[in-house]
Amino acid sequence: MNKQPLYFPIERGLYEVAPGLRPLGHDFGNGSMDKKIFQITDEFPIYRKNMLDCREERLNKYFITLNLSDKRAQTLTKFIVLRLVEEYPELFSLENNILYCSHTGDTIEFDQNFNLKRFSSLELIKTPVTHPIDALSLQVPEDLALVCREEKDNAMIDHLAMLHLCSSSHWAAEDKIGRNFFDIHTIIPGIDKINRVAEKMVETIILKGPFVRFIWSFVTDKRLNHHPIAPEGMNQVIWTGRTFNEFQYIPFYFRIERQTTFGFAEDQSSLFTIGVSFLTGHEVRNDPHMRDQLISALLSMTPESRAYKGVEGCFDQLLKWLQSSE
Repeated sequence: MNKQPLYFPIERGLYEVAPGLRPLGHDFGNGSMDKKIFQITDEFPIYRKNMLDCREERLNKYFITLNLSDKRAQTLTKFIVLRLVEEYPELFSLENNILYCSHTGDTIEFDQNFNLKRFSSLELIKTPVTHPIDALSLQVPEDLALVCREEKDNAMIDHLAMLHLCSSSHWAAEDKIGRNFFDIHTIIPGIDKINRVAEKMVETIILKGPFVRFIWSFVTDKRLNHHPIAPEGMNQVIWTGRTFNEFQYIPFYFRIERQTTFGFAEDQSSLFTIGVSFLTGHEVRNDPHMRDQLISALLSMTPESRAYKGVEGCFDQLLKWLQSSE
């Protein structure tokens, strides 16, 4: 199976809140993996376990739909199925509307319109799988979203119609579902320039593309799921994963999100994927280019951005650690 691709999204030594859209397939040095929407690697079992844990905790905390039409759900389901078979013929085969997933042992049967008929697995899955998007999400490491728009009063109004979010970066699906692009992103410091052209952004990802973009954040553990509300019985501070300690063997992780879009113009919707990977603090510090880029980007942050990214309370210690030698 493929190795995890390497991405380092800081450019020009700046912390920027920008669209950063590039054509999907742009060469980042990862060969054919850069062309794929779904990046299934040898680390996939970690993502699979995280999804199963989320589903067992409470499925509708992580998977929600709102005003998602049958037609749009069918279009999205069909696209994902065919894309998986195209990108990974060694892992997926489609016969008589049955998708066989060799890397998970799952079998997903659809009707002629790609509604879910039956899901089965060689693995014990305690929470029943009853939606085709939920079934397909279990086959890939990425989180999935669907952005839609409709015409109302001579204007195009967008909303988030579906979200399958098991690798949350301190935000909740329940807070975002049904909201528009502008409202979803208002809390991000420095988002004003993008939000002023929010309608154009949504139009672009629906009518053009596909695209890829990246964002990054700072965490002190490698847990995928950082939902803002910890599961019952879990310490909230530990769960948040932003307790920097320079004396820890790995004091922090550089968390990278690879986001892709694929538009369905006829349905006025767009798939949005979020794939998470990590670099250890040591990997960043030991690479002069990455280290210098991160230090410069941190120094370029506003106080509001430092707080949003979780580095406000440890900013000086983090810089000192990055600038030190082994």
